[in-house]
Amino acid sequence: MASLRRVFPTLILAAVLSQILTATARLCLAEVIQLHKNHSIGTMWLYDPNPEVLRALVNSGISMSLGAKNEDLHNLASSVEAAKSWIDAHVECYQGINIKYIVAGNEVIPGELAQRVLLAMQNLQSALSGSILGASYPPSSGAFTDNAKGALSGILQFLSDNHAPLLINVYPYFFAALGPVVHDGDLSYWNLLDAMVDAYYTAMEREDFPTVGMKISQSRWPSAGKRNFTTPQVALTYNQNFMKKIKAGTWTPKRPDRHLVTYS
Repeated sequence: MASLRRVFPTLILAAVLSQILTATARLCLAEVIQLHKNHSIGTMWLYDPNPEVLRALVNSGISMSLGAKNEDLHNLASSVEAAKSWIDAHVECYQGINIKYIVAGNEVIPGELAQRVLLAMQNLQSALSGSILGASYPPSSGAFTDNAKGALSGILQFLSDNHAPLLINVYPYFFAALGPVVHDGDLSYWNLLDAMVDAYYTAMEREDFPTVGMKISQSRWPSAGKRNFTTPQVALTYNQNFMKKIKAGTWTPKRPDRHLVTYS
């Protein structure tokens, strides 16, 4: 593990160079990229998805944090479809770039855009994970994406006709809390797993399939990649809490009479 004395100046230098890159045209892109390599700087932060810069970084070996512009937060927070369009335009079409993080906004908290950050993050994550939910927060707003509705209509009809459940993958990332993490009308959610599952139930109700059951096919927590939030110990804690919920035989606030079943 690198010491702070090495990481800290390196991060500062990387940030300074990235600001030079995005704020001025004094250095050509090739020179900036070579400067990163000469100083063993393996990361770069772009505050906006500049196509010229992204093209230059293809196959450069430099990892990047890619920022969404503040003025894009309203659109990104509006729907998963909007976030998917952003991903298609600024991520998917630049194969060969190691984009480690996507950053929703810059220095907008506190401020009028602060309330858009979480929704933008959730929509971007859903777009990246290929989620079929177009809305999931609060759970009572659950709805499938327009792209998914066409295929799901026939699938849900088949499941309903054959009394079979819909299997879903749920990765709540933050599982337990000391108090309710979501208040949705008369319902209180103490963990995001329940909230995400109930969002699926609401989405199926919107498509007129309220009786289709649901089972969790996968649910887990990453053990690396986000520093202190994704360690083996945190992953173990999540798995233990998840299994406690399974063994307790409880379901969700929206469907308290259903037994939680998982194949994870």
